Amino acid sequence: QIMDKILPYTPHVSVVIPAYNAERWIKETISSVLDQTYDHSKLEIIVVDDESSDNSYSIAKQFETRAVKVFRQKLFSCPQLAI
Repeated sequence: QIMDKILPYTPHVSVVIPAYNAERWIKETISSVLDQTYDHSKLEIIVVDDESSDNSYSIAKQFETRAVKVFRQKLFSCPQLAI
């Protein structure tokens, strides 16, 4: 493996997914991260929902585990500011 040659260890990785009315894409987005071959014990996924008016938050909550954390925060009305 290339990573074994570059690093003598596997670092922890956090993936932050901002969501605002992302019902159409949130399931595919989270699944895509989970489908990576990266060591899941070293992977953390943080979904931050910006008070979506659709089902983004409830869909993301279906994935919640020790490694997948889902938060809802007050609306900033700009998806890029969800984190």
